[in-house]
Amino acid sequence: MGNSMLYAVPATVISAFVGSITAYGLTIPDWKQSYKALVLALIIAGIFIPYQAVLVPLTQFWSQWAQLTDLLSFVWALGVPNDYVGIVELVVTHVAYGIPICTLLFRTYYKT
Repeated sequence: MGNSMLYAVPATVISAFVGSITAYGLTIPDWKQSYKALVLALIIAGIFIPYQAVLVPLTQFWSQWAQLTDLLSFVWALGVPNDYVGIVELVVTHVAYGIPICTLLFRTYYKT
């Protein structure tokens, strides 16, 4: 249960935070309407990509090509053991898939 909490809590908090900021940016009336629609369509397109289809390849991408362990060196400075590198990669993947749905939900809330 501890590993599940270590994975779920940061991913949920980060997805909700970034999704709410993105949704607020999409509700500001300063944008042209066509640009808002285009950005929203691109974000919503992320909802339709099946999470299970790209979970393993995207996690491998973070570890092999993007060198996520180097980019997130501040996480290791907090004292997180090296055994949890895979969980950090899964959290980043889950955040990437959580942002579109959080953006859609928060935008709907902000528009009402």
